Amino acid sequence: DETSAYAYYQEVLQLDPDNEVARRGMVAIADLYAVMANSMLEQRNLRNAGVFIRRGLFVLPAHPPLIALQWQLDRELAGGETASAVGVDIEKLAPAAL
Repeated sequence: DETSAYAYYQEVLQLDPDNEVARRGMVAIADLYAVMANSMLEQRNLRNAGVFIRRGLFVLPAHPPLIALQWQLDRELAGGETASAVGVDIEKLAPAAL
């Protein structure tokens, strides 16, 4: 969607890669996807969790909470132990800088 916040932030970052407002905006978008993905994982809705994780990682590929959620989803799908079972606290992972 060319009118999305993501599209506007991308345009700004193409013109000014160091624009702090746009950088923080991208982190905020990824944070929202992480919150939604975490909620879906808690509800055992693995399909939608994966959708939100992929969308968030598209916005910000190096976002630590989304990477941890992807790892947790992969473990859930494989039937292995989850991030919470091994002591990973997703909420305490710092958001990535662009």
